[in-house]
Amino acid sequence: MLREAKERKEAEFQGKWKMMKTGKNRPLDAEELAFMDRLHDEEAEKERQRQKYEEDGMMEFREASRRARVG
Repeated sequence: MLREAKERKEAEFQGKWKMMKTGKNRPLDAEELAFMDRLHDEEAEKERQRQKYEEDGMMEFREASRRARVG
């Protein structure tokens, strides 16, 4: 009886594991992983560009403010 319960639990686990590997929770394959890496890199580059744009804008603002005070 104990052995049957253990085998049943193992069968349930294997069934869930099989479903997970074929469903939305399955591990990524190499092509999907490469796509996610590219997506991450693109997002990181967009963020760097946004930060640079803001920094450049702040430098221009500070320079204009300095010129206005001096001039």
